[in-house]
Amino acid sequence: MDFIFPDFNKSILNITASIASYLGCENKNKTLNIIDEELKKNYKNIVFMCID
Repeated sequence: MDFIFPDFNKSILNITASIASYLGCENKNKTLNIIDEELKKNYKNIVFMCID
């Protein structure tokens, strides 16, 4: 059986890091470029839902 290890450069953690950076919060985690580019549109509201 092969194990699949998580990619910590492209995970839910990186989505929250992008949002935190956008909001001006201190962030030590890598952000996702695709989210960063989308947030450059200066949205008034951001809704992030994580459903498991």
